[in-house]
Amino acid sequence: MSGIRIFELCEPLVAGSSARARLLNWRGGTYAPSAFATVIVHDFVGESGRPGDRGYCYLSDDSQRWEVLGSLAPSPSGERQDEESEPHAPRRRPMFPAFGSAAPDDWSTSTFM
Repeated sequence: MSGIRIFELCEPLVAGSSARARLLNWRGGTYAPSAFATVIVHDFVGESGRPGDRGYCYLSDDSQRWEVLGSLAPSPSGERQDEESEPHAPRRRPMFPAFGSAAPDDWSTSTFM
């Protein structure tokens, strides 16, 4: 694994497919989009999500693709780009800590990379 990063979906992600996402950086109390860091994330674990959902991904050494790791979670603000009037299925509890919580360091420069 080259590096683990946090991303925010720009478009819907259907299980087993790919979607456009922004990589996020830790900026002194919150996560913010990286400048010019839009990537395609690929799901091989059966996850789906809506624009605004966040999750972890890594750049695979084998496939050279950004691959989704674990569950996705709604953004801390709760806002989504595709708010609909229809109710959605209950979401599973995220596998990772809340994205709005303080991080011990800047994940973009951590030793994972």
